[in-house]
Amino acid sequence: MSTRSLPVADAPLLRPAARRARVVRWALTAALAAVVGAAVALSSRGGGRPAAAPALGGETTEIVLDVSGSVSDDSYRVIGRALTGLTRGRGPVGLILFSDSAEEALPPGSPPDELRPFAQIFTVRGPSASDPMTATPIRPAANPWYPSFSGGTRISVGLAAAAQALRRDGVHGRIVLLSDLGDAPDDRSRLRRELLALADEGIDLRAIALPNALEADRAWFTRLEGRQALVTTLPGRAAAPHRAAGNASLPVALLVLAGLLAAALAANELAGRSLRWGTAA
Repeated sequence: MSTRSLPVADAPLLRPAARRARVVRWALTAALAAVVGAAVALSSRGGGRPAAAPALGGETTEIVLDVSGSVSDDSYRVIGRALTGLTRGRGPVGLILFSDSAEEALPPGSPPDELRPFAQIFTVRGPSASDPMTATPIRPAANPWYPSFSGGTRISVGLAAAAQALRRDGVHGRIVLLSDLGDAPDDRSRLRRELLALADEGIDLRAIALPNALEADRAWFTRLEGRQALVTTLPGRAAAPHRAAGNASLPVALLVLAGLLAAALAANELAGRSLRWGTAA
């Protein structure tokens, strides 16, 4: 007999109750630990990628703009409207200019207002933009990329530069291509590879065919990407942008469940505490 316990003749009768109490205690403890672990794991999902523009809502729209010599005056009006529309949005943007080479004009995550100077370059000016007799559309000579940066068209280099910019900055986004789709014949095999790479990475691609696009080029692009890839207006903002790991929040439902399990464990400890000697009430 120890100094801390006394033998009780009926102790064997209490063993089933003590075993049940231990099982309940350990089950509640294990469930609580599993729920807390799941909440932490879900909150850290996302690969640790930094957010591109935490002050802006939505995913980045990476614009790939064709400024090759084949882009006609009629196309400038479409480009100007598209870029102006994006300046009024709230989602972050990026901008790649390309012809037979590519140049990054705006990095992913840029505020949409940064597109305004580019939109002005492609905006039709004149006393009456709706009247072709008085309107003064911008001419290729006024294009700052003409003629030094307006050679042949290689769409693959523009798409590759856009994907590389998104990867480099750890930004999830979609790509919008504005082009006459008149790709160089020797670029088409590389373009196919770039389109497959975008699909493998889950990067959504939409294209706006400029007014001077040939029907044969439109048909070739839709055979590769499907009719849904060729749009007439800019796609709307995505409803569920990806979050960076540093900005992810703990799942509320799991936290509530963890709180309930902790309360149940506390109640079990109070109701099923070990027998102790005491004085009569």
